[in-house]
Amino acid sequence: MTAFDILLNDDYDLEFQGGDLAIGEATRQNQNLILVTNPGEWRAAPLVGVGIQSMILDDAPTAAITSEIQEQMEADGLVVDFLTLGAGGAIDLAAYYPDKIK
Repeated sequence: MTAFDILLNDDYDLEFQGGDLAIGEATRQNQNLILVTNPGEWRAAPLVGVGIQSMILDDAPTAAITSEIQEQMEADGLVVDFLTLGAGGAIDLAAYYPDKIK
């Protein structure tokens, strides 16, 4: 399934195209926001957020980081195909929103 949403620029500010809000495929954007935000930053969903920067700076075990990422992505409805945490905190993530056919 393709996730369409309002798009943000690299500074996490609203993206505009032709004077209007930009709307487009937002799966990677959603994944990124989940990774970089801390729990409590989403007013409507206070449990959302990995807080990846804090986890890496606190030297959290790799297993704890990957477990938290997996849990947060699945809570957002994503199916995680592949997830590894490399040297220096590099994240290799392949996840998608499944088609919901009823």
